[in-house]
Amino acid sequence: MRNDGNVNVSYADPHNDRYVSISGQATVSEDRDTRHRLFNPMTKAWFPGGADDPDLELVEVHITHAEFWDIRESKPTQLFKLAAAAVSGERPTIGEHHEVLV
Repeated sequence: MRNDGNVNVSYADPHNDRYVSISGQATVSEDRDTRHRLFNPMTKAWFPGGADDPDLELVEVHITHAEFWDIRESKPTQLFKLAAAAVSGERPTIGEHHEVLV
């Protein structure tokens, strides 16, 4: 990341068919106040030195592109739409999709 800060941060909730993909430029932040504010007891298991542990870094991502999918169709409907799209050669329309370019 220090040589090339291009990153992708993604989140998937397959149980509810919700997905998020965020692309951007990452930098290491030296903001001690934010490190201490975000640090919690669960994090101490990985970083026993606390918010000032030398192995802990705070990463800030400046978003350049984001996408969100919220699929509400049943699995059989999704499969039918995917099969129909494969036969027709067109993109399937499944659920809600939003894209943001920053």
